[in-house]
Amino acid sequence: MEAATWMRNKTVSRLGAAKGLMFLFCLLTLICQTSSTVDKQELAKLRQNNEILKRELEGLKAEHKFLSNLLEYVPKPDQSMERLWDSFDSLPDGFPEMTKRLKQLTQKVEETHMSLKELEAVKHQLTELQKVIAVTEKNLEESDRILNSIEKEHDEF
Repeated sequence: MEAATWMRNKTVSRLGAAKGLMFLFCLLTLICQTSSTVDKQELAKLRQNNEILKRELEGLKAEHKFLSNLLEYVPKPDQSMERLWDSFDSLPDGFPEMTKRLKQLTQKVEETHMSLKELEAVKHQLTELQKVIAVTEKNLEESDRILNSIEKEHDEF
């Protein structure tokens, strides 16, 4: 008799546990669906932020291209000085405006010295910009991978 009641109590407890598990499963399903809609909104915001970062990266790349092209077209100070000395040497002897030419020469040397400093600043800015572009590209690739994996997991649910 005791064995029969023990078996009956065990079966009842199994049914109660199964009902409890079914209830928990239903709750989790509802929570996951609600969470899924929230995730869609957050995923859309993340995707939008990612697109903004891509546009900023394109702007940085355009700035980098502009600066590198600028460095190619800016005459080097040595070439400018050579041209000045060539023009100075081509003057006839006893040319009356020698002092004017010397003043122009000193102004050009000062401008060249300033442009050399500016050129170094542009080169430094260019290297810094390259570093920023490299880091941003890595971050964008990683965020793209993460967003794609989240979208795949979201589509599976």
